Amino acid sequence: MGLLSKAMLCFLHRAQRKGGIIRTKGTMRGLLSRASRKIALEKNVMDSLASNSGTFQGIIIEALRYTAGGFSGRIFSMVSDFGTVQPLTPGRCLVLFGPVQDRALIAQHLAKTLPGKSIFCFRAENPQEAFKLLKPYL
Repeated sequence: MGLLSKAMLCFLHRAQRKGGIIRTKGTMRGLLSRASRKIALEKNVMDSLASNSGTFQGIIIEALRYTAGGFSGRIFSMVSDFGTVQPLTPGRCLVLFGPVQDRALIAQHLAKTLPGKSIFCFRAENPQEAFKLLKPYL
């Protein structure tokens, strides 16, 4: 038994005697899992931005009321003819589409049809520029 193992056992015994809660690996969540989820989300967003070539536009829409998966699914069915949807959180989606469409009109229509609001609209020339604009909303 190594020194680190002995120290850990000593700590566990003290915690049990004082009525403390012993945290195991399964219950230790937080920063690490949040950071890994954020990295995965950023990678998905960057992949979806990279699939667009040339100038494109985007809208971030946030739900006022939502059910799991229902919000992004409804948006996808509404914009599937002209754009793509990337879920950011359960109640927030990124809608990407070409430079021809009127982004203010689309944002207003989506927010009105769904119980939601448009929190950010942008136009970008390349995926890197768009990712810099979207970084605070991820």
